[in-house]
Amino acid sequence: MKTFTFRLMITVFVLGQLSLSAQEPKLLLDKPGTFKIVDWGVYTHYDCGFTKAETTANYQKLVAITDAARRNPVLNTIKGFDCQSLLYSGRCDNRFGYGISSEISFEFCSWSLDKGKEVKWIIEPPSWAFQVNSISSFIGGGFNVNSNTSSDSKPGFNVEQW
Repeated sequence: MKTFTFRLMITVFVLGQLSLSAQEPKLLLDKPGTFKIVDWGVYTHYDCGFTKAETTANYQKLVAITDAARRNPVLNTIKGFDCQSLLYSGRCDNRFGYGISSEISFEFCSWSLDKGKEVKWIIEPPSWAFQVNSISSFIGGGFNVNSNTSSDSKPGFNVEQW
């Protein structure tokens, strides 16, 4: 009797969960999408000593990189999602001569039909990003190129020369 009651409770629980589970919203794959570039403070967070002309020229190059990515057929005629390109500032470290450090992130916000309404999914959308003018993006493994400024360096070790 206990086994039958236990099995009945499990069956009722499983069937209840199945009926309460949310259905996956239907993707609107044919909805025309948009593309926009968002300047997410690419030059507002750091004062790295670059002139206004240098930051303007760099911004134009970042937009040109974004335009080059848009030549891909998926981003050329956008359907079913909106795309935004976010431009971020990078580390303020121009010791290595790589120009103004920045990051470009592409976010893809899909459209779906949820309870009869068109909804754009914007919370943590799928994205990809890359760094511009930053040697740290090539090193990996958590290693960075910032020098050790601690006073416990080995005798004879020249931090600036390193």
